[in-house]
Amino acid sequence: PLLFASIQSLALLTVVSIAIAVLSLFFSHKIAGPLYRFEKGMEAVGSGDLTYVVRLRAGDQILRLEKTMNTSINSMNQRVRGMNDVLLRFKTIEERLKTVLEMDPQQKELKELTEDLRSELAELKSIMATIKI
Repeated sequence: PLLFASIQSLALLTVVSIAIAVLSLFFSHKIAGPLYRFEKGMEAVGSGDLTYVVRLRAGDQILRLEKTMNTSINSMNQRVRGMNDVLLRFKTIEERLKTVLEMDPQQKELKELTEDLRSELAELKSIMATIKI
């Protein structure tokens, strides 16, 4: 009887251990999968891709974090689009200044300011070119 009880206890312990292992594996994938997708998303955003959208499966944990991250990426995208619009307006002003200088090339200070503006615009344009919007 004592040996039978030990075998039953051992069998029960084995079944419970297997069940715990299976549940642990299941729940770890419910967390690890989304974390992996968040990591990939942050890498994409860090490299300048503001079009990236994090997508989780319906049963995944931390779904609220998905919405927060996508909202943040979208917000950055909108701000960068605004900066891009300003860059285009600066470009228009630069062209107008260039036209004025062509009409009266003797305006040395205006010419220097135009060159400074052109240089700053080129730098801003090169920065903006690294961001995908």
